[in-house]
Amino acid sequence: MRNESGQVRLDWAELVVLGAKEKIRQIEEDRRASQDLRKVAADQIRNRAGDSDVTAADEVKRSGWISS
Repeated sequence: MRNESGQVRLDWAELVVLGAKEKIRQIEEDRRASQDLRKVAADQIRNRAGDSDVTAADEVKRSGWISS
């Protein structure tokens, strides 16, 4: 970091804030990807398209893994 920035002293607070912002960005990206996958799966089930296993989906819902 010192070599890249050309500074002898590093601002640790800034590095922590930047790291936290990056972590939040990653979490939000993961959340969006999960939402997109769930939407695709739900659409496939609703449209009876793809290799959806409706019985398995009903079991997942009944067992409490998801809520309606």
